[in-house]
Amino acid sequence: MASPIKNVIVIGAGGNTGPSIVNSLLASGFTVSILARESSTSTFPAGLAVHRTDYSPASLLSAFNGQDAVVSVITTFSTSQQKVVIDAAAEAGVKRFLPSEYGLDTSRADAIEEAPPVVMKRDAVERLRSKEGQGMSWTAVCVGIYFDWALELGFMGWSIPTRSATIYNGGTSSYSATNLARIGEAVSAVLLHPAETANQYVYVHSFAVTQQRVLAALEASTGAKFAVTEAQSEELKKEGLAALEKGDEAVGLMKTVGAAVYGPKGLFDFGGRAEEWMKVLGLEEENLEEVVGKIVKKVDGKV
Repeated sequence: MASPIKNVIVIGAGGNTGPSIVNSLLASGFTVSILARESSTSTFPAGLAVHRTDYSPASLLSAFNGQDAVVSVITTFSTSQQKVVIDAAAEAGVKRFLPSEYGLDTSRADAIEEAPPVVMKRDAVERLRSKEGQGMSWTAVCVGIYFDWALELGFMGWSIPTRSATIYNGGTSSYSATNLARIGEAVSAVLLHPAETANQYVYVHSFAVTQQRVLAALEASTGAKFAVTEAQSEELKKEGLAALEKGDEAVGLMKTVGAAVYGPKGLFDFGGRAEEWMKVLGLEEENLEEVVGKIVKKVDGKV
């Protein structure tokens, strides 16, 4: 059965995940448009309608008129703005709203304790729950960490150029990791399966890994022994919380999220839930070694 969702507007399409989502939606046959701030200088694929907004209710209603779905990929520290966006989408008759999740499992009670900034993501889902009676459903897509993005840029303890790594808690904690292209595929798949994904959290990944597995793949791909620094996730969490208290949101978010990835509570370990959801969505696991090999070649080509 064809999906009742055809027209999709993407918010925050100029960020890290936006391009992969837009490209996947287009490849899947959706009619895509963009919602961007009036001051935004981001560029988007030719031919797409770009709706400029000051986030006033009137401008949002105008942009959402005729849209079947809203996909939000705005940054974590802008997610508090989703409330007015959600309200406008419901009023405009939008059928499905995907809030800016795309990370750890914020449905868990301990998510906010481990990574306080995600409280804004939780608040957005609660707002969406309140709109279910108005005919607008929602799907929160959890993807774990952005694997290729983080590895290429040297985040999350990895440094391909220096052949070094920081390994937390022995590197044995399992976590879900997702490449940027897979995030786009997941969003498209959700909108192609609206009945199965309505009003719930959906879990996907490219693969489930540990730091030790990634380290082995890096060493095999580079042919080099990496210099390893041992560390504890609890110390990383303390550093992140201290940064947040000082108002350094970017550093605080990166460190608290990193601690949650490698920590013992498994906030990024989706386990069998991701496997089951990917069967529903028609997605297959990717090959870690192949992905790492491509990233190593790309990074080494820049050195």
